[in-house]
Amino acid sequence: MKYDFTLDDKTTLDSLTILINQCWKTLPIFEGKNKEGDIAYSRDEAYENYQKHLLFLSTKLIGASELWQNNQYYVELLYMIEGMKKFNPEEHDRVKYIVNHCTNLINSMRDEVLKNGNEVL
Repeated sequence: MKYDFTLDDKTTLDSLTILINQCWKTLPIFEGKNKEGDIAYSRDEAYENYQKHLLFLSTKLIGASELWQNNQYYVELLYMIEGMKKFNPEEHDRVKYIVNHCTNLINSMRDEVLKNGNEVL
């Protein structure tokens, strides 16, 4: 591992919980909703915010690549987030499906940490 630190299981699990929450936020961002759940952005603004959010998630995942490089769920998650950048503003159902799939991948990563501890990392 290139990093000069190690993460304990609790920190790793907390980080994955944050990542799940950030993935779930993708759908309302795509829909143009504000924090209260009301439509607050035009379709164009919502799509721009969606792209920014995906860039944020992608940057976060790429930054963690040294921690998860041998984890099959991590690799698929990164592929999915990158692939979502190609969706157009009309693909709500696809976004919804893939967001759900991404959260399932993160939950699988959590399950591995719970099962094996940091040996997975």
